[in-house]
Amino acid sequence: MITHEGKGFSTNIAPGVKVRADENYFYELCNILLDNADKYCDDGGKVSVLLRENKTTRAVTLEVGNTYAEGKAIDYTKFFNRFYRDDTSHNSKKRGYGISLSMAQTLVHAFKGKISARYKNQTLYFTIRLKMTK
Repeated sequence: MITHEGKGFSTNIAPGVKVRADENYFYELCNILLDNADKYCDDGGKVSVLLRENKTTRAVTLEVGNTYAEGKAIDYTKFFNRFYRDDTSHNSKKRGYGISLSMAQTLVHAFKGKISARYKNQTLYFTIRLKMTK
């Protein structure tokens, strides 16, 4: 769906990465993050996915980013609050209820991981850190 809307999509996924997480819930987490990135990506922008492991720290990083030119002045600490929507206008073309990132956070915590949001170079990134399987 992302590329059908004129947006770029790139992946950098390391082969053989294994995380300590339920497969179905991890799949749901990925869907939530990709749907959110697609929804809030600038027209003609880019969505990116990075998945890599750090054997030294025994951690896996999943990072989903999307260009979002207007994101510089946003308070990212509220993103994981249930029903939070930055776009408060009733004319918004964005559909949804504002619970997906809260659900993502709940899933990450169930995996005993961490989730964060940051903004850099006109791109919004959601970064998840999870433990590797043995």
